[in-house]
Amino acid sequence: MHMDMDRFGRLDAIQVGLVASLFMELGRDPDRAMLPVLEEYLDRYRPQVRNFLEGDTADVRVFGDRERAYTRRRLSRKRRETIYVHATGSPDLRHASCWQIDAKFEIERSFAPQRRHLSGIGWSIAPTSDPDDIRDQFLRATRGGRYLHGTAGYGIVLPIDVGAMQRCGVQSTALASRFAGFEMLDALWVSQDATDGIKCVNWLTAVDDELLDRIGGRDAVRGRFSAAIVCHDLPHGLVVQAGKNPVLGDVNRVDELSHYREVAAQLRPIYAKVTGVRGLNDYDCDRDYTSAWRNRFFEGARWP
Repeated sequence: MHMDMDRFGRLDAIQVGLVASLFMELGRDPDRAMLPVLEEYLDRYRPQVRNFLEGDTADVRVFGDRERAYTRRRLSRKRRETIYVHATGSPDLRHASCWQIDAKFEIERSFAPQRRHLSGIGWSIAPTSDPDDIRDQFLRATRGGRYLHGTAGYGIVLPIDVGAMQRCGVQSTALASRFAGFEMLDALWVSQDATDGIKCVNWLTAVDDELLDRIGGRDAVRGRFSAAIVCHDLPHGLVVQAGKNPVLGDVNRVDELSHYREVAAQLRPIYAKVTGVRGLNDYDCDRDYTSAWRNRFFEGARWP
């Protein structure tokens, strides 16, 4: 798919891509659901994946067969810990790549048993890829497991290195301000935060029946959309598709965002009470700025 990459200016530590992220509760077997998504990505985009990182360690390894088998091997252990894995096409972790995947396989935390814990997986492919690729991957993933929520569309990809990510606020905010259609890809962060509803909407928005039931159920929600909005049925929810293709929402070109706004209007009551989105503004974004970004598709909202 042709895209004028000059529109984004000079990208340094961050990148843009077609991105997807999904979040799942522990009781719905994230190991069984998320592992095939991770392995499919690593197999399909093996030529693009260069480095692999486990957890929050500094143990960066060149991606190969051993790294491909790492997550399955760790999940098979009797004594489980929360597992974090990252794979990237970047030669170093201080720079993001449009070929990147991150996953968090969560376990119940004994020190906070009352808190709702989510596992999360997020991945990106080149922004010039056919959008049908990310849509098909997203639909396969959501039909293979019961996710609470998730999104896919054009987005900003942040570097894996935390220090580098902290220095990305100015550039990522500038991009998000110009391109309202951009999602922020950081599955590990949001999986700790958006536990009571969806983070926001995008070209594709996955919503579990548990959330849809709060606003009348899937049939009622489907019936409220115009013909331009496609609802893909899942075993336990819907994937709502806002138009034929994703859009950037370039404020300099008045890109059409009416389909995104239509979806946001219907799903607004089930937005989560998220307090910060990492990568916007000054890394850990303040509440007001986060709200403005998450609410950007609402009627009458001001963004940036």
